[in-house]
Amino acid sequence: SQFEFAADGVHPGREGHWLMAREIILQVFGFDVRNVPTVENMFAHHGGKIRELVEQRMRILWRAWMTRIGHSRPHVPGGPDSEPGPPLPEAEQKALEIGETIAHLLE
Repeated sequence: SQFEFAADGVHPGREGHWLMAREIILQVFGFDVRNVPTVENMFAHHGGKIRELVEQRMRILWRAWMTRIGHSRPHVPGGPDSEPGPPLPEAEQKALEIGETIAHLLE
């Protein structure tokens, strides 16, 4: 078995994204998280739930924006043969609510 950051040779998986994120966190924010094995371990409590909520917020906004701009790639919200994402104002409101939940979990 060979270790790979990107099974398809292009798109990084969780490990590859975490490797890149750790360097950004270090270089931009000055927090040394190189010894933190996963993003969930960055938080003292609720790491898995926080990660899940961040992903949910990202998906909602991404779907809304792809629909808003009329993205034309198949199987992408807004594209042919794809279910549209929510209207942008609705997605932004939901993203704010998710952000509040994340903030509460970080308290």
